[in-house]
Amino acid sequence: MLWSYSALALPKPTDVVSAFYDALILSMKSKEGVAGRYEILKPAIEEAFDIPTMTKIVIGPTWTGLPGTKKTEAIETFRQYIVTSYASRFKNFTTQHFEVLEAKDAKNNRMLVLSKLIRPGEEDIPFNYLLWVTKNNWRIIDIYLGGAISEMARLRSEFSEVIQRDGIDGLISDLKTKTTALSKGD
Repeated sequence: MLWSYSALALPKPTDVVSAFYDALILSMKSKEGVAGRYEILKPAIEEAFDIPTMTKIVIGPTWTGLPGTKKTEAIETFRQYIVTSYASRFKNFTTQHFEVLEAKDAKNNRMLVLSKLIRPGEEDIPFNYLLWVTKNNWRIIDIYLGGAISEMARLRSEFSEVIQRDGIDGLISDLKTKTTALSKGD
């Protein structure tokens, strides 16, 4: 039997991405700097993204040996980093907008939502999202920048170097430092 998200009476995966984009555009219109955009984006990201699973993916095999307190600290630190990254990078709304194109079946009961950032007078930027069902909703577990480059794979590669050198505490410290630096923008 084929698995179907419609049988579970869930919102469509495209609706999850669209709702996130609505919050992202609202935050881009904010004149309150990174802190103001952070406050707008935090609940939207917590609703749309499966941050615990994303944290497990980017930490990799080290995850299984971590005590529960370190897992909790890593998840919270990664959550703050992700929200601050979006708040820092997506700003200065003009006429750009996001368009959600379609959802395609992916392996293992997952869906890939194809979308793009439309910037009038410039080339569109594809953003694709991999989603799976958790907590009775579709949730994002990876972002494909340019349509094909896995952000979780990129971060896992980056983080593995830090973990090998400095352990999980080093990664948590590094993420806190990066989050602080990103939060100092406009």
